[in-house]
Parts: sequence; C-alpha cells; structure tokens
Amino acid sequence: MNSLEAPRQQNSRGFTLIELLVVIAIIAILAALLLPALAKAQSKAVQTGCRSNFRQVFLGFSMWVDDNDGLLPPGAGVDHGLYVGQSYFYSDTRDTQLAFYLSHSLGYSSPDAVLRKAPVLLCPGFARYDKNADVNTNATCYAVPSDGRGGMIGESGFPWKPFGYPTPVGKQLPHKLTEVGSFRSLSSLWMLVDIDQIAIPDTTGWYGQLPTTPVHGKLRNYLFFDGHVGTQKVLGPLVF
Repeated sequence: MNSLEAPRQQNSRGFTLIELLVVIAIIAILAALLLPALAKAQSKAVQTGCRSNFRQVFLGFSMWVDDNDGLLPPGAGVDHGLYVGQSYFYSDTRDTQLAFYLSHSLGYSSPDAVLRKAPVLLCPGFARYDKNADVNTNATCYAVPSDGRGGMIGESGFPWKPFGYPTPVGKQLPHKLTEVGSFRSLSSLWMLVDIDQIAIPDTTGWYGQLPTTPVHGKLRNYLFFDGHVGTQKVLGPLVF
C-alpha cells in the first residue's frame, strides 16, 4: 500500500480521571485562597462607604452650624436636643434626629409630613447586617455623643450632651461648637460613630436591634468635630 494512502494515526488521548481530579483540586485550593481576600476587600469597601458618608454629613453639619450662629442642631429657639441614637428616616415630626436638621444642606428635601430618607445617615455596614434597614423606619445605626461620651478609648468624654437631649428627665439644650472646642480640641472629640451592642449599655432601649458585633469587623468609624474621619480598633464599649 502506498504510504500516501495509509490512514494517518491521530492522538485522541483525553484527560484521565486522575488528571481531572487534580485540576479540580487546584481550582478549589485557589478559590479557598482568594475568597478571604475578596471578603476582606468587600469589607474594606463597605467601611470606605461609611467614611464617605461621614464626610458628606460633616459638610452639611458645617453649613448648618454656620447658618445658626455656631449652635449645634437643633439650634436656638427649641426646648429639646437630639436623641443619642440616630435613624436616617426623617419627617416634620422627627425633630430629635440629625437628618431633620441637615436634610436641606445635604441636598435632600426639607422635612414635611412625608417620611423620607437621608441615605448618608445609613451606615453601609449596618445595611448589610439588617436587610430590612431600607424599610425599618426606626433603624438606628449611628450615634451622637452623650454625657461621658465623645472621647476615644482611654479619654474622658463630655461633661454634658453637646447636642442636648429631648426627654423631660435629663433634658438639655444644644451647645455651641466653640463650647465643644473650649472643652477639648475638636480633633479629639467625635460627633458621630457607627454603633453595635458592644458599643452601648444593654439597658439602652434600642440595644436589641443593633448588630452583636461591630459592622466593620475589628474597627469602628468616627466623625470628629473638626471634620476628619478616623478609625479605632474596637477594644470595648464607647467611653461613658
């Protein structure tokens, strides 16, 4: 037979079962190595989103204080202050919430009878924890300082409530930003913080709705009265 007419042999050998198992094992190992890094990156992105919120809040806060003779919200002509826990829902009946006062300077609609949202006052970490945060009108994820709070771990907090307080027992009116600065440097006193059950006493009325652990892992975000945003490792409760 002419060699040109001879059938040409082709290599039809495929993967063996062992080779396939080896490939699958390698893919599984690579996935196991990558998943923690991806989770860490996602957590970092959420924390960055919270810090970005704080910067926007401070811009609105600064504009409001400038327009109100240096007074912190609620300002002059009121007989109450703000609650410690802060929701991102606001309306004309929720004048104990920071969102009520900052809504206009943050670019949102001014308070009226409609219940509205100020998204920059919803911590992205809390939203990831509470899947119903978008409809939970009482969701409380940030806090303003109270007596004894406002300092970092190892530092004393305020001798009074800088934003005042609304309830008849312990009612206080808001203070001026200059009063805050005369107590201690604005860069060392926080005005807003993300919270969880480690942060506050278990006697707080809204304790049960909070995440059991910090929403940003081992770190907690702080917005300071001078406008900078900082983080600190969670070592225990906020200063009381």
